[in-house]
Amino acid sequence: MGQVPGKSIVMINCKTSLEYAISHYCTSHYSLVSCPVTANADMEATIFVLQQVESSVLVCDSVDKVNHFLGKKDVLPALKTIVCVDEVSRELTSACRNKGIELVPFEECLVHSEIHKSAIKTAIFNLAMKQKRKLLKKGILTTDTIWDKFVFKKIREELGGNFRYGLTTSAPAKAEVLEFFRCVFGCNLVEVYGSTEVSVVSSTLPFDLEGDGVGCLFPGVEAKLVDVPEMNYFAKDDRGEICVRSPLTFQGYYKNPEESAKTVLEGGWVLTGDIGMWTKGGALKVIDRKKDIFKLSQVHNLHLHMENDLLASGLVTNTLKLKRNVARQVFADAIANLYEEGRLLST
Repeated sequence: MGQVPGKSIVMINCKTSLEYAISHYCTSHYSLVSCPVTANADMEATIFVLQQVESSVLVCDSVDKVNHFLGKKDVLPALKTIVCVDEVSRELTSACRNKGIELVPFEECLVHSEIHKSAIKTAIFNLAMKQKRKLLKKGILTTDTIWDKFVFKKIREELGGNFRYGLTTSAPAKAEVLEFFRCVFGCNLVEVYGSTEVSVVSSTLPFDLEGDGVGCLFPGVEAKLVDVPEMNYFAKDDRGEICVRSPLTFQGYYKNPEESAKTVLEGGWVLTGDIGMWTKGGALKVIDRKKDIFKLSQVHNLHLHMENDLLASGLVTNTLKLKRNVARQVFADAIANLYEEGRLLST
């Protein structure tokens, strides 16, 4: 595709998936720069990033996105190749070629779970997880049980069968995800907390199977909590926005001095946007998010976790974002209406 190692930037605009992971790690393998843009970002934001980084290769996950980028080709002169995860038609390929874009279909890599194909398999799997959880609560990590031999072995083989140690990075992982990996793979899984702006901040300790938080600070890393009065978090209560300083923190956003000034404070302290607290054991714990952000000037901020949960529920097809004080009134009115109509579910 004509990419230059160490210089070329590949933009990835896909939902979290196997194809996303393959694209992301392949760029590193070939010494290319990966520029992932969350799939939750609106197209205006995505186009903005594509213009800023001047990427000639874009990986996306839908034909609709291909059509949108094709329509914006006039403002994307650097874009030469689009790799699409979806199956693409000859007509679309021809339309892209006429615009000077090569459309490349992503080789389908489908991994289907066999667990949910029968009620018996599901019941056995759930029983196996229950038994491994009991061992996990006792601090036992093993792959020698009967459940490992007949249930979890096939899952381990999907990753080569030699998975011995793992770590999660960036935002805190959900407890059930960590538990699943520890039960299935019978190995230690360390949680490393950090972000693009501040790099690594803290890590749980080995065999901290029920740790409360994201562990202790890395050597050379300083962290403090700063007041967030609009959310009623104050440092005097050991709660506030996590602010980090270390040799690994970034200097600012690319071609965006305005946002850089809002994030990088005097003295080299960098605001993370995460709300944290100190536990009784001295560990750092992330308890909230000040700004589920997609940081771009003149582009709407995205509150990703709330939006993802609403869309995944199937109860709504579109979402909007409200200020906190407005949201309280909206939700209060909505719940009152549900009570009146007798439609409030126990969940």
